[in-house]
Amino acid sequence: MNKLVEAINKGCLLVGLLGGTTSMILLIAIIGLVKECVGPKEDPMDVSNMKQRECYDRQYLTDSTRVGFELVWYTTNTVTPKRLKEIQSREPIRKAQKQLLQEAPEHFNHDFFHTDIYDFARYARQFDVDPDVRLVNLFVYGMALEQQYLQPNPNLPDGCTEYNTSTQQGILYLEENDIYPYNPKAGPTYRYWKCWRTSTTDERYTHFTTSEYIQR
Repeated sequence: MNKLVEAINKGCLLVGLLGGTTSMILLIAIIGLVKECVGPKEDPMDVSNMKQRECYDRQYLTDSTRVGFELVWYTTNTVTPKRLKEIQSREPIRKAQKQLLQEAPEHFNHDFFHTDIYDFARYARQFDVDPDVRLVNLFVYGMALEQQYLQPNPNLPDGCTEYNTSTQQGILYLEENDIYPYNPKAGPTYRYWKCWRTSTTDERYTHFTTSEYIQR
């Protein structure tokens, strides 16, 4: 830090002696060199023009009736392939993930069919042990549970009740901003896959019309 102050003082003296544009250019160059010497160095593992958020893992968690949730984790920030590999090797994350999968069924009395997806999301967040990884999607999983969201909708006369296993259209899910809300005091938003309609409660019926049905 003393070296930085000394360099700046010398630079200011140089400006006084030389004046004009030349001295300003020299001062900028000196400050740049000092920053290069004392500033933090980027880890070579993170140096790349090819960075993006990467999928860390995907897991399926079910109870004895074979219904439950699909969990999708991504890196919190954009990363290089090398950094992704390093993050995936971190034992504490794997240990916490394993603990979540093992303990969640008992915590919810082995009854995911009647477990609110937001209650599960809040529970899952307790196992966040590394800021570099976060849960970005949470889907209901299992035929008996997924088909609940294809029942007739009393407010949607033309509601489609045809289930497409390839698109999973209409099943309940949460996005990253639902799991980690910007405003925790805001009410919940329940979303339905590939549907523009949302709800403020878990509505177990269809949320898309026949004309909005996606074939594949």
